[in-house]
Amino acid sequence: MFTGTCYTSVFNVSELYSFAAVEHEESQIRNLLNALHILGIPARYGLNTKAFEKYFSNVRDQLFCVLAKLNNLTIVTGDAKKYRNTGLQILEMSSEGKESDIR
Repeated sequence: MFTGTCYTSVFNVSELYSFAAVEHEESQIRNLLNALHILGIPARYGLNTKAFEKYFSNVRDQLFCVLAKLNNLTIVTGDAKKYRNTGLQILEMSSEGKESDIR
């Protein structure tokens, strides 16, 4: 079991709430989010997206990478290939919850 601080982004929060179909699901999402630190996107992060333009054509993914880089965070994902060449720290998690350190 790992211990530490877990962060998520305002992007992930928005995505979770967009999938909630009923109030009970929204309540469960709130309960989950209460255990996490949620990082916003300061306007100045937009100045750093160019570094990730060659990897991602959409601003959402570019900003997500900037957020991880500027906060020295590891990206935990089920799709490590997506971030493989970015130079960011990546931890891939399988659907079974097993990890494999990518970088």
